[in-house]
Amino acid sequence: MLKKLFQKLTSSGVVNPLTETPAVAISVVERKQALRKAKTALLERKMELTKELLDPLLRADKNDGDALAIEGMRLFELGHDELAAGVLQRAINCGSDDPLLLKCLASVFSRQGKRVPALAAAEEARKTSPNDAMLLNMLGSLYLSADRYDEAADAFNVALEHAPRDLALIIICNIAMLDGRGGATLHRKAASAKGVSVRKQLVRYLLTERKRRALSENEIVGLMILCGVSLENYQAACEEAEHLYARPMLDEYSAAQLGRFYATAGNLPRAIELCEQAIEGGEGVTRYFLGFLMAAAAGANWFSGWKMMDEGFLGMYAMSRVVTEVPIWDGRPLGKKRLFVYQDQGFGDILLGLRLLKQLSSKGIHAVFVFKPEMEAVLATVDVGVELVANEARPDPRDLNCAVAVPMFTLISLLNLRPEDLKKPVLIKAQPERCQSWRASLQAETKLRVGLVVTGNVWRADDWYRSLSAQAVAPLAAIDNVCWVNLAVDVRPERDAIIEKFDMLDPVPDIRDFADTAAVIDVLDVVVAIDCSVAHVAAALGKQVLVLVPSSIDWRWQIGGDTQPWWPTAKIFRSSAPACWDDAVSRLAQDLAAMARNKADKDA
Repeated sequence: MLKKLFQKLTSSGVVNPLTETPAVAISVVERKQALRKAKTALLERKMELTKELLDPLLRADKNDGDALAIEGMRLFELGHDELAAGVLQRAINCGSDDPLLLKCLASVFSRQGKRVPALAAAEEARKTSPNDAMLLNMLGSLYLSADRYDEAADAFNVALEHAPRDLALIIICNIAMLDGRGGATLHRKAASAKGVSVRKQLVRYLLTERKRRALSENEIVGLMILCGVSLENYQAACEEAEHLYARPMLDEYSAAQLGRFYATAGNLPRAIELCEQAIEGGEGVTRYFLGFLMAAAAGANWFSGWKMMDEGFLGMYAMSRVVTEVPIWDGRPLGKKRLFVYQDQGFGDILLGLRLLKQLSSKGIHAVFVFKPEMEAVLATVDVGVELVANEARPDPRDLNCAVAVPMFTLISLLNLRPEDLKKPVLIKAQPERCQSWRASLQAETKLRVGLVVTGNVWRADDWYRSLSAQAVAPLAAIDNVCWVNLAVDVRPERDAIIEKFDMLDPVPDIRDFADTAAVIDVLDVVVAIDCSVAHVAAALGKQVLVLVPSSIDWRWQIGGDTQPWWPTAKIFRSSAPACWDDAVSRLAQDLAAMARNKADKDA
């Protein structure tokens, strides 16, 4: 199968760089000696000597697979990727079984951006080199680009266990990308016991080394990632970030990672500056993130930011998440053609985006919106003028009679929507028949009814600075005349500790979906929430929401100087730094205490 794939690539334009030369006789012993010396010269990066040793072999037999394999690797090392691909392909066809051949060919294709054949070659190479850390790191990156996150986690994990220190730092960076791209459980999957031990050893090594010498650029990036995932060593990461920022001419990868670090800290200007430096390489993830920051900054960069996010989205997910069965809509009039709009963000973002669908219908555009079924019952309560289709697996747009497709939030740039146009939320409705017993008991409660969710999914990469501990929210528990209602669904010790500390009512065991959550929220007076889907559900119901937002930049909770860009009933309380909640919780407690007093005065 692999040969057929490579033969197809060869027939579609890979050039054979070896010219026909007269055959020259050479003995078996001479051939073996020349191959051994050529391989040694290649590993020692003596490229001219490698060529001198190979030339007689290829004159003697132009189909010598082993000589072709070494020549292909030599061309790869010299950066002649197109020539190297052709020669390595020919080596395979001539029967070479050199274990480095497929690894090199995978690297060639990867460097050329040919991810499908690169992945095929890397998977084949792994069969003979199952513990090659460099190969596994490349394979993990290719799986990551294909949205095959479980397999990426496995490859990175095994690579980390067998990698030398410098490569381990690179793998740690890739695992950080996996954590950010792959969903909630992959941090756990990418961290075996040995992998965790390697991380801890790296942290200790880097923290020790920084005391006696200046760390290298690669070491600082590794330290920022390793120490930027918890509060324990975050200050050390901040200090090294400042050292890295002061260095001239950062490479694209370092600039991108440093930009992400400053975005987490809430330093928007510096984050944009660094991501703009990193964008020269045109990598999809970096382009997406820079657009993300520019959208949050708004101003003159508003549309540029959303367009860059769109470009980055296509670059990141071209192999799986982007619809390919029909063309991507470019904003031109559609006439009677139907538009296929699909979910490209989280569940709460669907509620944000309903107003974008409303804009489509107001312009007479016939559209279908396809989304995950978890939101089906909630969306059944609204009319946004487009057909709504709940489906776990995204259908072929042609099956829904759609001629073009577009991700949901791309509509902002295509419809030329400005921030002020977003201040027209589509409000959902609660379904009274849901959670009837809880609704009845809560409606009878005379105290201020406050829904609370301050913990999220523990396996999210940003959980350490998004969720709050029982100690962090303790000032809220001291407020009088409050009936606390748990809205946190993710099971974890911190959640249970908060439920006990606040003596909370807990309807969560009876909640099956977002419609049940909406039914409970509907009879509350106010909701206190972290940045999560519950906050968006409450705001979409028109409830007052007090949102504890981390210091990190996010266009959902800030567009320019506006901290209520999407939800007029939301009030933001931002942490002063990652995981530093004291001031935000104190201000929120004052607002909540005032509400509780007003409630008591009205009832007196």
